[in-house]
Amino acid sequence: MDIRKISVGSDYKSGSMHYIVNQPVLGGDYKIHLIQANEKTQSYKLWVIKDQEVLIWKEFLYTLPITLEYNITSVSEDDHKASNRFGIVKELPLNYKGEVQIGDTLLVHHNVFKFYNDMYGRRKSGRSFFKDNLFFVEYDQFFLFKNKDGWKSHGKYCFIKPLLAKKAFLQKGAKYERLQGTIKYINKELISLGFSVGDIVVYQPESEYEFTVDGELLYRMFTNNLTTILNE
Repeated sequence: MDIRKISVGSDYKSGSMHYIVNQPVLGGDYKIHLIQANEKTQSYKLWVIKDQEVLIWKEFLYTLPITLEYNITSVSEDDHKASNRFGIVKELPLNYKGEVQIGDTLLVHHNVFKFYNDMYGRRKSGRSFFKDNLFFVEYDQFFLFKNKDGWKSHGKYCFIKPLLAKKAFLQKGAKYERLQGTIKYINKELISLGFSVGDIVVYQPESEYEFTVDGELLYRMFTNNLTTILNE
């Protein structure tokens, strides 16, 4: 389940530090983007976002006195992979001058179309819901858009296709090479840095946000998640 709030400290009401997803922090320049449990490090990691750049901010070990609150969803909605993540653009913001046009298809964050159940089990719409079957999508909530020319990356996002494993010595039986893939959809910033579609790259650990696009497994990443080009 998605963690919406983490409280650190033994006295929840008066002595704990509380952190909530979308909470402004660091003087309001950043907001909390994600609270994530990591079994490998036995810790909870807090990620913040500013201008589409996501950075790790804090980390709390499991051994600390911690209280968690979760977004309550139905079983089918609990897994982000089961959520619908495609939408059609019906209207554009006033004064918008980007590449997206009415009628384009967007690939969006899994929370955009989510509904939740409150503490009484009543179904509630998420903050992106507008009316009927219409939703608001913020600038940092969509990662790809598709027009007559095909899919294109948006902003600082890129999409990496994992490499099939040849010899998995460290992870026996692994299907994909660890931390390696090929660039499927590139952004303008990567092009300016010398990257190209089809490049084999190394990426940072825990940067794989999974999507299936046209039947193909891809990882959404940011420009700064890519570290090295491995082309011969």
